[in-house]
Amino acid sequence: MNSTSPSEPSAPQPVPQGSWYALVVLTLIYACHYLDRSIISIVAEPIRREFGLSDSQLGLLTGLAWGVSFALAGLPFGYLSDRVNRRRLLATVVVTWSSMTALAGMAQSYATLLVTRVLLGAAEAGGSPTAMSMISDLFPARLRSTALGIYYLGAGIGAAASALIGALVAMKYGWRAAFLVAGLPGILLGLLVWFTLRDVPRGATEVNHADVPAPPAGAVFRFMFSQRAVLSLFVAVSMVSAGMAAIGAWLPALLMRSHAMSLGHAGLATALTFGLFGSLGTLVGGIVADRLARHGAARRLWFCAAMALIAVPAGLGATLSPSVSVAVGLAFVTAFSGFSIFPSGFGMAMELMPPQMRGMTMASAQVVTNLVGYGVGPFAVGLLSTSIGGADSLRQGMALVCAATMAAAALALVLAVRWHAKAAVRNAGRRAEPAVAAP
Repeated sequence: MNSTSPSEPSAPQPVPQGSWYALVVLTLIYACHYLDRSIISIVAEPIRREFGLSDSQLGLLTGLAWGVSFALAGLPFGYLSDRVNRRRLLATVVVTWSSMTALAGMAQSYATLLVTRVLLGAAEAGGSPTAMSMISDLFPARLRSTALGIYYLGAGIGAAASALIGALVAMKYGWRAAFLVAGLPGILLGLLVWFTLRDVPRGATEVNHADVPAPPAGAVFRFMFSQRAVLSLFVAVSMVSAGMAAIGAWLPALLMRSHAMSLGHAGLATALTFGLFGSLGTLVGGIVADRLARHGAARRLWFCAAMALIAVPAGLGATLSPSVSVAVGLAFVTAFSGFSIFPSGFGMAMELMPPQMRGMTMASAQVVTNLVGYGVGPFAVGLLSTSIGGADSLRQGMALVCAATMAAAALALVLAVRWHAKAAVRNAGRRAEPAVAAP
């Protein structure tokens, strides 16, 4: 089975009716995904004080507990998203995870709160594979990075909403109220998905569209593991996720501890970092990548590698600078450069895989990205901070994780360029063989 080759010329494909409306709804769904996942980071300090937690326990709560359950549930949901009605599946998981967020506000112990985070992660695992599989069929390849750039605006919107809810609601009514408020939008959006969206045919925007059933899971994995460019992209987006999670999960605590910020000011700075500049990064990154791809798909990957390298010194400055203005300003740069990688990273992975395999592809990417990224990233910072000790241990842990992960992402992206070029040469050779053999 051959993947779609990005180097093959193709006639422009039309955008199916209702695609832009669906993209707006899916973007808001992703905003709720990010809001419900990250709200705990904004109110981490009040939770730590109430339950008397260490940084390691807090890292488990904000990262690993959610990340492991998210990873374990990802593949079953990816399998379903290639086979069942995606609209109904997405509506169900959105309502479920939003309900778990609201229930977290009623937790009376660390163990109970940990359980709600595990259940939240399991339900959220069905969101992105389903939504991104739908987007790949709503928009043709020439607009896919742009569409994913808009979709990833949801991360910025969710981060901003998380920070604002944490800063405004938690300050006045406590951290429990913040969870209750954060859970409501997703329930409403889940109903909107159920009653207003339609599930387009798989592969509808491909040049040679054919309604082919999804192959068995084993065949999907065998094909996926034969695509070294796809595997390199998995590593790259996982490393970027770890770096961004290391900053995002601990930035409020860093600003409060090292720069004596109030909860409100730390929440506002975090909202600007990931809400405004993270959103700008995804939008600009998607648009720039699609423009660069007009002159060769590999240019998307070189752009991503450059942005990963920019994030290394920016992340070091954001975490280690003694000046609060410099730290916040460089946090803006770090978020912008890091988030600009996601549209092309995931978009290229989908482009290299057949339509009927994209749900499992995105689910597999989710497993690696969130277990290594959002799971291990914040937890690694907590472990390093506890191990290093001292007043500056948190900033040192954040700096180490951010620099190492973003440098590794740049290397993986360079390798993806290499494997992508070799695959293009092989595909061109296969297409030429019948012409050579013909009498």
